Amino acid sequence: MLLVLATYIFIAWFVESPPTRGLALTLAILGGGLGWVVALAGQTEPWGNPPLEFYVPEGFSFLVVLGLPHIALGRAALLLGLVALFVALRCRDWRWALLAGLAWNLVGLMVSFYLAIIYMLLATWSLALWVRQRRLAVGLAGFGGLAAGLTLPLFAYNAWLFVDNAAFAQWSRQNQLPSPHLAHYLLAYGVWIMLGWVGLRWAWRRAQRSQQAAHALLVSWVVAMPLLVYLPVNVQRRLAEGVIVPLSILVAVGLRLGAHQAAVLGKGRHWRFRWARGLALVLLLPSSALLLLVSTLSLATPNPPAFRPVAELEAMDWLNRQAAPGAVVLAAQTTGNYLPIRTNLRSFLGHGPETLYSDEKTALVARFYAGAFSPAERDAFYERYAIRYVMWAPLSVNWAPAPPGKPTSSPFMMPKG
Repeated sequence: MLLVLATYIFIAWFVESPPTRGLALTLAILGGGLGWVVALAGQTEPWGNPPLEFYVPEGFSFLVVLGLPHIALGRAALLLGLVALFVALRCRDWRWALLAGLAWNLVGLMVSFYLAIIYMLLATWSLALWVRQRRLAVGLAGFGGLAAGLTLPLFAYNAWLFVDNAAFAQWSRQNQLPSPHLAHYLLAYGVWIMLGWVGLRWAWRRAQRSQQAAHALLVSWVVAMPLLVYLPVNVQRRLAEGVIVPLSILVAVGLRLGAHQAAVLGKGRHWRFRWARGLALVLLLPSSALLLLVSTLSLATPNPPAFRPVAELEAMDWLNRQAAPGAVVLAAQTTGNYLPIRTNLRSFLGHGPETLYSDEKTALVARFYAGAFSPAERDAFYERYAIRYVMWAPLSVNWAPAPPGKPTSSPFMMPKG
């Protein structure tokens, strides 16, 4: 709800008409690309990946609303911080810049690298103003610099942490989130650009006025996104964070202006806008509807990962009562990923990007459950990784027909003491 409110406040800064605001908000929260077309055609992974709106929450909003509260809070704080900066620029009041800085510190606490996105947005916004107004954006440099400066201690701490801390450094190295083929971005955003072209020109014209400098951000954010998502960093595709919001404004305003321009002497303007709005919704909402439908249908079929086998849950509950908190448990990845949620135990192999050396551990787990270890290798394996328990859960049995050795009589299965 906070994300919806923050998005509306951001949209309202640029759009006065309630119907246009409503369309922009609907598109910003529920809009997607044309991934639904290829999905219905049976192409689940065209060009080697699923459509962007089905797995990149930063690029759209529906996945965020559906189940990513930390990203929702981070984006809400990002947008509200920008609005506070807009007020600071218009009123020449540094207190609003301080408020923007406080909001952006919350952004950094939710998702640390989003601070870098804010810095890049401020830089490209300043460049756009310089190009449009033919002068340096002194006000933005001052107030924006003050707001961004308040976040530098947190940004510096996070940067130091990912260099100095071995665990965070390894996590950063293995957390590779490259952008997919360029065709995916065209599939996701091509129709947005076409529908929003008139709105893009509108925002660029308005940006010439000093009191409407914020409009340059709408243009620079959209123009910079294709460059950001291919920067040589490990989180490329996540740098599209929030771009759906300015895109939604440009599309909604563009459709309104286009309907107005198409009307003869103003007659038929309202019905033309309704038709244009309907076209946009028909094109841009089905992907989210498809996601919601698939999520709902998954609840009607008791299959993993939405449902867990009863025997597995009973085994976890029993082990949680018997084992010391923090004991390391070996299990298949599907089991290990859920184990820390239900127990006070540690998984040897769990969530892929957040399990250190996950590729190496995945190979070891596969060898273990395939019975490829000799008794000596198995004992060395337990010793090296301090493994105290092995789970032969229902989701692990397809790895091998039977547990290797006799785990129920092995010392590593016995609780400490």
